[in-house]
Amino acid sequence: HVKDTIKGSLVECVPVGEGKVDWQGQLRALARDKVVEHVTIETHCLPLIENSKKNLEVVRRMLAGG
Repeated sequence: HVKDTIKGSLVECVPVGEGKVDWQGQLRALARDKVVEHVTIETHCLPLIENSKKNLEVVRRMLAGG
């Protein structure tokens, strides 16, 4: 599943691409190695609907290579 976080005194969920995880690299590797055929996006940061839409667009862009 795809979600992103930053770590301060606590771990905080943030929109995909704004945290510590190299999702561009991870998604490229998964596609290259044909490990999975799908991924799920988990949005744990508020506002949920706005950030879910943002996460979907970011992941789509990453999967398209950009």
